[in-house]
Amino acid sequence: KLLKAKDRNTRRGIQKDLRALGKEERKRQQLAVSDVIKNTDVILTTLTGALTRKLDSITFDLVIIDEGAQALEVACWIALLKGSRCILAGDHLQLPPTIQSAEAERKGLGITLFERLADLYGDEIKSMLTVQYRMHELIMNWSSEELYDGKITAHSSVASHMVFDLENVEKSSATEATLLLVD
Repeated sequence: KLLKAKDRNTRRGIQKDLRALGKEERKRQQLAVSDVIKNTDVILTTLTGALTRKLDSITFDLVIIDEGAQALEVACWIALLKGSRCILAGDHLQLPPTIQSAEAERKGLGITLFERLADLYGDEIKSMLTVQYRMHELIMNWSSEELYDGKITAHSSVASHMVFDLENVEKSSATEATLLLVD
């Protein structure tokens, strides 16, 4: 109608109607999202995404922070303040947090909440998963020995898994080796 309308007043009326319809659509979308959030058991978000207005009045029984050993403490608090209990999952012996500012790191932002709590409370609050499901045991052995005192084992489903075991991968000198180091 807008494209066909030649009269300026008619076009203004149509544009006004379109704005009203757009406003109504946004309102209905917000209500639908609010309804879904109120009636769901699990909500997934990034740490900073927990600040969204859609979650303003929502609190949680349990907050789980995955990769908590990489998460800056300040970002963790955004999510933690929305719940009464928390689980931090991660491995402080793997990737550290990404700190863009050397000054911030010098002032303590390089230490994560995960590390701080582990240092304060030790074994009392942490649990180590000792079975890994990702790689051949020969690849895993180095990190198990060097970082985890040999406590990590490979699950039988992956302990001897080879690249050529994958669908559409042919056995060759490149796929037959468990570990191939290239200088």
